[in-house]
Amino acid sequence: MKLSVTQKDILLNLVFAEIKDHLGAYSQSQLPAEDEQPELYNKCGAFVTLYVNHQLRGCIGTFSEEQPLIENTRRMAIQSAFHDTRFNPINENDLDRLDIEISVLTPRRRIFGPEEIEIGTHGIYIESQGRRGTFLPQVATSHNLDAVSFLELCCENKMGLPGDAWKNADLFVFEALILR
Repeated sequence: MKLSVTQKDILLNLVFAEIKDHLGAYSQSQLPAEDEQPELYNKCGAFVTLYVNHQLRGCIGTFSEEQPLIENTRRMAIQSAFHDTRFNPINENDLDRLDIEISVLTPRRRIFGPEEIEIGTHGIYIESQGRRGTFLPQVATSHNLDAVSFLELCCENKMGLPGDAWKNADLFVFEALILR
């Protein structure tokens, strides 16, 4: 998927407006009509990642392809800002120091081993023992991980399983268009 600069700006502004609206600092955002910006109405998953002073403050997303990108982005903005239990919710004092990143997701594709993971291109999604975990593609590059370490860290940190649990898991990769 490719998005124009205008479409990227629409999505980034939408996230900011949704957070401000939720805080009561109303920011009337006008959504484009589907016939004006049809790419924003493609059905695909999205993650919204928030940073305050360059520190992670929220990251929640969905792989659901049942809703349009613009709706998934809107919903994940609220989830990331106010419902990521790892962090304090975003507040009005954070708004002027808030950096937004949106990851627009491709569908997941089943793989059968770490040799199929392209670091810097693929995110991972793992299912094992009734648990699921995912990492966006940028996690591997920001932590300088190879494919095996990427899988192990996801099993340990996201799934609460031993690092080698990926060996008996269902493995998937996906790609993400990163908007900043």
